[in-house]
Amino acid sequence: MIWIYPEQLCIELKKELRSVYVLLGNDSYFLGDSYLNIVNTARMLNFNESVNIALDMYSDWENICNLFRVSSLFEKRRILSLKFPQNYPVAILKKKCLYCSHFFMMI
Repeated sequence: MIWIYPEQLCIELKKELRSVYVLLGNDSYFLGDSYLNIVNTARMLNFNESVNIALDMYSDWENICNLFRVSSLFEKRRILSLKFPQNYPVAILKKKCLYCSHFFMMI
């Protein structure tokens, strides 16, 4: 993992679109701008579907993973955006990420 600051993001996106971006911070302008830059770059690279999910402690991670089990003829590349609340428990996050990483490795 590498740290990229908002002012460096556009330069990095011109070089390469990475598989995962984690946007952290309290400044909603920088978070929103960074998100739009990533999504716009992905769209230029033929990512034709976007799934946005706001999570809470009771989110059903199995349903989230199922989104990627079902595919159609026209959906080849997807953008998955997960928005975590500030107070999301780290223990739940570790457990759920472990579940999803196991699932994605099986595909």
